Amino acid sequence: MGEVLGISVAGDCIASVVTAADSDTGVLARNVVTLDPPGPDESPAPAVFAAIVDLVETSPIPVDTVGIAVCDHEVLVGLRSAFADAEERSWTDTVTVVDAPTAYARYAAATSPYRGAVVVAELDDFSAPYPELSVASVDTETGAVLSAARIAADARPPVVDDAGAAVLATTVTAMPSGPGELAGALLIGSGADHAAVESLRIRLGAPVDVPAEPTYAAAHGAALIAEMSVPRSRSSSAGRWLALSAAAAAALVLAVGLVVAIATTRDKDTPVNETGAQVSTSSTPAAPHTHVAETTVVRVPARAPAFPDDRTARDTTRVPTTAQSTPTTVTAPPPTTTTATPTTIETTPSTSETSEPPTSTTTSTSDPATSPSVSTSSG
Repeated sequence: MGEVLGISVAGDCIASVVTAADSDTGVLARNVVTLDPPGPDESPAPAVFAAIVDLVETSPIPVDTVGIAVCDHEVLVGLRSAFADAEERSWTDTVTVVDAPTAYARYAAATSPYRGAVVVAELDDFSAPYPELSVASVDTETGAVLSAARIAADARPPVVDDAGAAVLATTVTAMPSGPGELAGALLIGSGADHAAVESLRIRLGAPVDVPAEPTYAAAHGAALIAEMSVPRSRSSSAGRWLALSAAAAAALVLAVGLVVAIATTRDKDTPVNETGAQVSTSSTPAAPHTHVAETTVVRVPARAPAFPDDRTARDTTRVPTTAQSTPTTVTAPPPTTTTATPTTIETTPSTSETSEPPTSTTTSTSDPATSPSVSTSSG
């Protein structure tokens, strides 16, 4: 396999990296596209699809495969449909689309110096978590997603403020993170700021890092997943549309006014359904359905991507090598939920109208010999 294009979609930001597969040359090129916001009755998916097509076909370096990580479920489903219906191009059968937490898990497994449960939060330009699935607890030993959360759009103070740090810490505390203690946290995205590190470190009781080039972290994770994917024919590409690769059961937790959608691991494939927002008290294992109030959940595979036996995780500046381990299945304890007043969620129907193309594009290329690095801050 040659070069890989990794793309992340979060809000109006589309970040992309070109990496050299199966080598230590790291990121070869970077790009950021900012989209115009869609109209009140428009879906953002068509504009995102058009931007991705443009990124692939204007890449300064020819790529052999494409990985796309998406925070918003509506956009993820829209991209799946768009690629299935689009005119076939030479590269469309190489596309792998995953939800953002899956890319976070792969990126953290390859770059984080901490082994075990690590929280990854993607922050927007204002240093607040995106109001989508932008916070995840992942296992860096296996590359599995342990749980993922979405913070309500009207309850997202910047994490550089004490109130924002408290909200994020409360969210993380409510999320299942496996049987062990939290090993660390990783802030990524355009708004990742070292100013938030100390406050979060104190609240979480674990080290907090901001990697080098945090804007491109999720895109890098998407590229790492694409490297692991085997190209398939168009007729058999359904299995390439991955959503929450280690998450199939879920519960809703209401804490300090937040609605946190939490997805936990499951042992086998299970179709999951949309349901209402009411939370009930239960001390028994979760039923085989996903209860998510703000989005429609699609069928998920049983396991998260794990390291292939013949591939070594990418190095970081602070940690010269990242040891591989045999993939294992991590089972989180069943979440305990609390009784809360039913919440009414309003949704806006989407259409297939195409939004305006990207308004601005900036591209930079880096030395192929340069690998992405991670900086660690700890108290």
